[in-house]
Amino acid sequence: MALVFSGCMASGAQFSGTRQPARVSAGGLQLGERAPAGLEQLGSASAECSALAPDAELEGVRYSELSCSRVLLELALREAAAEAGGSFLTTPECEEKRSGERVSWVGCEAEVWAAAGSAPAGPVPQADPAFSQADAAASAAGVPHLGSVHEAWQITLDFWAAPGVSRPAARDVASVREVDAARVGERRLGDLGASCEERCTVHGLREGLRAAAAWLGASTLSGVRCIERGAARRCVASVSAPELEEPGQLGTR
Repeated sequence: MALVFSGCMASGAQFSGTRQPARVSAGGLQLGERAPAGLEQLGSASAECSALAPDAELEGVRYSELSCSRVLLELALREAAAEAGGSFLTTPECEEKRSGERVSWVGCEAEVWAAAGSAPAGPVPQADPAFSQADAAASAAGVPHLGSVHEAWQITLDFWAAPGVSRPAARDVASVREVDAARVGERRLGDLGASCEERCTVHGLREGLRAAAAWLGASTLSGVRCIERGAARRCVASVSAPELEEPGQLGTR
């Protein structure tokens, strides 16, 4: 399959083809190299993202730029395929572009298949436990939970650094704590903001704050506050890091 991308990295996964009512949840979608007999192809789904450079400023940055990876795009394709009525997704084919040693862009595409005929009536089946575990592992790595993956392209992140404070090395998202107030022995790095004009949840915004905090080397998110105005939502928080770093907590950029 020749990979073709829309060049619109602001909108997340794109589906091209014939849509049907949803049959399964994104987590219940089957994945494989080739569609089983008895299925018909509905179309194809594609997604792409640009990865933020390690030394870039966090100003108006999309959440997808922080979490850009094959894992993010494969989850986005699952969401798009399930929304289009698919029940089977071929193993995504992906391409990467590099800037020196780092990956600067990723694009993935896959075929969407479903059983011939109308979708059965009733509620959409949920994800199986095995996939829920994989989804949790992806979230620990800074990728949004399945069901809110599309929000990564809608959420923008901003950081306002505290004066005279140097930025620590990036750390693992799983090591970032959310508390009411920073603890003694931590230095304040600054303030973070996550905002979205529409189609976002407060949960997605908080996930974006955690990913941004980890990217900035912060160990703690404190005083998280969220507001809603119509369809627009915004969350802000302070971020801090230990005066003396804890062994084994830092990740790599």
